[in-house]
Amino acid sequence: MKTIKVIESILLVFTLVTAFHLPGFADELIVTETGNVGIGTTTPSTKLSLGTPVQSRELSLHDSTSDWYGFGIQSYQLRLQVGNTNARFSFLAGDSNEVMTIKGNGNVGIGTSNPRVTVDVPNNLDVQGGLYLGRTGAYNGTINTDDSLFINIDANNDQVNSRFQIGTNSPNSTGGATPLLTVIDNGNVGIGTTTPQRKLEVTGSAKISDKIGTFGFDPNSGYPYLWGGGVHTWDVYAEGSVGVGTSGSLTAYMSRDGAISAVRYNTTSDARYKEDIKTLDGSLEKISLLRGVTYNWADKSRGKDRQVGVIAQEVEQVFPELVSTNEQGFKSVEYSKLVAPLIEAVKELKAQNDQLASENQSLKSSLNDIMARLDALEKK
Repeated sequence: MKTIKVIESILLVFTLVTAFHLPGFADELIVTETGNVGIGTTTPSTKLSLGTPVQSRELSLHDSTSDWYGFGIQSYQLRLQVGNTNARFSFLAGDSNEVMTIKGNGNVGIGTSNPRVTVDVPNNLDVQGGLYLGRTGAYNGTINTDDSLFINIDANNDQVNSRFQIGTNSPNSTGGATPLLTVIDNGNVGIGTTTPQRKLEVTGSAKISDKIGTFGFDPNSGYPYLWGGGVHTWDVYAEGSVGVGTSGSLTAYMSRDGAISAVRYNTTSDARYKEDIKTLDGSLEKISLLRGVTYNWADKSRGKDRQVGVIAQEVEQVFPELVSTNEQGFKSVEYSKLVAPLIEAVKELKAQNDQLASENQSLKSSLNDIMARLDALEKK
């Protein structure tokens, strides 16, 4: 019976309130038959309707002369307002676990209640799609994490200076960042420069403690293919020449036209590396078949001075072991290996000279004997 009386009391109150306008308040508060409540409207279509007038402060949760917290509507905009830039919107899990914060200055923190930058995430950030950074209409700094990290620099929309940079500025620093590495929109990479003119440009010194593999170099040894030994320092100069040395003193130098100068040049020649060793024969005759010539380079970039040397095609007919042919068909001569047949040719000349000297001595002895006999005959 008590339950029925309570229900009857509620229905009575509801009947009195339904479509009831409080005296002196016009239509500022109304409760309809369906239970919708209207404030500032006589036709609330939802459980709570605040009317149609657009106001920047529509619903106040806290109101004082210095701070205002609440909701507002203005120019197609739903406004959630806090009192000042030091205040914040907080999203909590439970009573005290603040999982996300939006400060009054616009900084967003995920996992921190005091975001120092526009988006501050002190822990891991898992991005399944793309993360776009930059101005409207240009996705500068797009980060795509689909299987791999991809950082995009959008060169469209007249962004002629689009670039990716890594610098030293800390998140809460107020000064300008100091870029250490720059990648510009054409793919050039600069270290120590923000305007690299080549695929890799380094301003300042560079130290490489491991191996380098590139065209012309053996990626396993880090040295040029077929290189006989190691070096301490490689210096590649801007004009294309290469220097080798230590402490600023070059011990070898190759100019851009291919000329090489060095303190010494050693060729591996240890007997323990060799087998089937035989002494050359017929070297004097073979050397005599070669021509020593003077010439000028047809390609003037190789040099304009008069040259001295041999012709590879002619050497190949006599000493094919000393001539190599590259992929384009051009031939080269290992001049240093001409030393071996020259040694044997000199030895053959010496043997011939020794024989001639012996024969000459024999002839001298015979001649002296004949002269002595002639002198004896004249005295008789």
